[in-house]
Amino acid sequence: MRIGAVVVDLLDVKRVGSERRYGELLRRLTRRGCELHLFARRWDEAAARNLVCHRVPVRGPAALAPLVFAFSALRVTRPWRSRLDLVHSHTQSLGDDVVSPGGGAYLAYLRAVGRDPWGRGGRPAWRPQDHARVFLERRQLRSALRIVANSAWSARILADTYPFAAGRTRCVYNGVDAEHFSPRIRDELRVGTRARLGLAPREVAFLLVGTGIHRKGVLERRKVGRAFAYRAVSTREELESGLVTRALQPLLQGPQAEPILSFFVEEVSRQDQRLLDELERLVREKRRRQEER
Repeated sequence: MRIGAVVVDLLDVKRVGSERRYGELLRRLTRRGCELHLFARRWDEAAARNLVCHRVPVRGPAALAPLVFAFSALRVTRPWRSRLDLVHSHTQSLGDDVVSPGGGAYLAYLRAVGRDPWGRGGRPAWRPQDHARVFLERRQLRSALRIVANSAWSARILADTYPFAAGRTRCVYNGVDAEHFSPRIRDELRVGTRARLGLAPREVAFLLVGTGIHRKGVLERRKVGRAFAYRAVSTREELESGLVTRALQPLLQGPQAEPILSFFVEEVSRQDQRLLDELERLVREKRRRQEER
């Protein structure tokens, strides 16, 4: 199978996050006998070993870099499209068969951070590269045959932001390198890291990797010096309740709701009569509250 892969850079030193994801994908596809054609601005020999490399020239102002790369990649890949089985893009480009966005939708990110296209209402205005990226995102998602998100959250954000793409979006979780992310390496790093941070043996610490966790509604953050302090927005009970609600809501909509409720009540009564009594009490309490409103 011949596959074209479109990325901005493929550098071995950048093998973290999205770069690690698509770098590993390309490496493992070549091991399976696929012929991989890389279309990129730059790469190094270690990262591009066994790949057929095609340079995508990018020249122009930084503000237009996303547009320049996308149209340049389209021009470079076009002569090869009839010879490739598919073109898989891991960045913002045009005319691809399969698209793997690095996260959710860039338009959703701009909305989450409070930016307005034209700076209305005193909000920060989009930069030229923001306009370029949203234009490309919309065009790319509209034409792609398949959109592959790496998490259910990303897939939901994409579908909410661009409803026309929902039917073509699939969630495929990233693989885990068991040698790299192993308990042995974790234990080796843990002791030194905790000592460097001055943490006591029984002191609990959370490491948050990334910059967008506060946008997912789990934490709030505030600037403290050159760092951020995070605070949970929900109690454990509220978080668990929210997870259960999101899991059950799709099941309790439509014609399947009645048999599901019937099964639930039957299962509760079979497990423990006291649970059925508690369920009845909760229903009465809910009705009473609704009548008092």
